Amino acid sequence: MTNVPEIRFQGFTDAWEQQKLGDVAEFFKGNGGSQQTKLGTFFRTLDNTIAIYKRKLDSLQELKKAYLQVMFPQVGETIPKIRFSGFIKNWEIIELGDVFEQTVRNVNPKEHDLGAVDNYFSVWLKSHMAITLYKTYATGGLIEKQHVQFPTLTQIKVAVPSFAEQAIIGNLFGSIDKQIIYIQLKIEKLKELKEVYMQKMFV
Repeated sequence: MTNVPEIRFQGFTDAWEQQKLGDVAEFFKGNGGSQQTKLGTFFRTLDNTIAIYKRKLDSLQELKKAYLQVMFPQVGETIPKIRFSGFIKNWEIIELGDVFEQTVRNVNPKEHDLGAVDNYFSVWLKSHMAITLYKTYATGGLIEKQHVQFPTLTQIKVAVPSFAEQAIIGNLFGSIDKQIIYIQLKIEKLKELKEVYMQKMFV
């Protein structure tokens, strides 16, 4: 077994010495420029960077959750609590059968209704309104197996905005989702990088 790690900081060439764990506290004292100090600072910086990205991720997820609650009307209402400027008309009441269709395995928004509205209805399915409606109309003995029968779903009435407002809402949540995915990937990459450094900077 070698006493030299694969990756080292510049200026350090000597082989590492074996120490008892009981001596570690004394081992770190005194030499502020030691390789141990540099290693400690390096991994603290890496951990702090990961923690910063995790806080950003938490903030974005909370922001998305809040928007899902206030940017869609409550059941029985036609105006959301918050909307983009320039939109003042009440949302139109439609039946879900007008915008959803049943495929072999899933229920999806009809393609011809998506067009410029991007992923509006995919976002709507996660809104407080949609969750409330699901709980109202779902059937089944066990909660984890409950679902809304498609014939029932087609007759459920909901409020939807104009195509223009749908497009803006869909784009907003699409942008938030992209940021969430980016930060999640960044965190995973940093964790992988830390794992590699842990393997190669210690013997």
